Amino acid sequence: MGIGKTKARELLNNPKNRFTVRIGNRLYANKKLLDEWLEYQCKRA
Repeated sequence: MGIGKTKARELLNNPKNRFTVRIGNRLYANKKLLDEWLEYQCKRA
């Protein structure tokens, strides 16, 4: 995606997104939902 660790962590910790999956203390991004979110964000810009 071309973003840094800090920005990635910020996106994953955002409670409004639907693509974050928390397993224990780890945060993962659901690839399908993340791709849909990115596509939506690109269309808005």
